Amino acid sequence: MREALGGVATFRIWSVEEYDPSVRRAYRAGPDDGLVWAAGDYNGDGIQDLTVTGVKQGKPVVLALVSRGTSFRVVTVIGGPVTPDDTAGAPRTLTLRHADAPAGEVGPDAVLISFRDKNWPGRPPELYFWRSDRFYIWAPD
Repeated sequence: MREALGGVATFRIWSVEEYDPSVRRAYRAGPDDGLVWAAGDYNGDGIQDLTVTGVKQGKPVVLALVSRGTSFRVVTVIGGPVTPDDTAGAPRTLTLRHADAPAGEVGPDAVLISFRDKNWPGRPPELYFWRSDRFYIWAPD
């Protein structure tokens, strides 16, 4: 995983200290997630994959390390601006959670991404699941 992530130019995982203090106080880690990461078997191959939050070229990003045989590849879950504007506080409000994938999808696990943004205070969390070669946002019919 470290080797795959090291190949992503200018990417840096956020440190816990970069998050807004209110987010740090409210967040409760689970066995499959922490403030800046969430683990799961996204592609259903029996190997744990990982999503991480960070910054790339000055923009907030969520990357996944998805297993492929004996190695991992880096896939962008969310890239670029994830809020209506690129305010300085925005990256500090993005959090990840492990979640079950919607029934009938490829892998058993998904990642739930929450946005605590002063510009969109009511924005709901978004569930992303893996299908074939990339992540899709869950939009129930």
